[in-house]
Amino acid sequence: MAFDIIDRIPAIPINDPQAVKVDPKKLKGRIEFRNVTFTYPTRPGQKILDDFTATFEEGKTTALVGASGSGKSTII
Repeated sequence: MAFDIIDRIPAIPINDPQAVKVDPKKLKGRIEFRNVTFTYPTRPGQKILDDFTATFEEGKTTALVGASGSGKSTII
């Protein structure tokens, strides 16, 4: 099974000239989470996010801090 994942061909090739390229300097806006609850299908009894709400504003730096398994990587 591991080799199936390693040998998998991505649906969008990394070097595809037709792939959409986004210049981060041209992105505008904000990201907002409202009352998000999330569990991974493999661990349905363990909530990773429980009624999580946050707004990430354009041009501002936000730090996510918490214990291991508290959902930081999931949010990213």
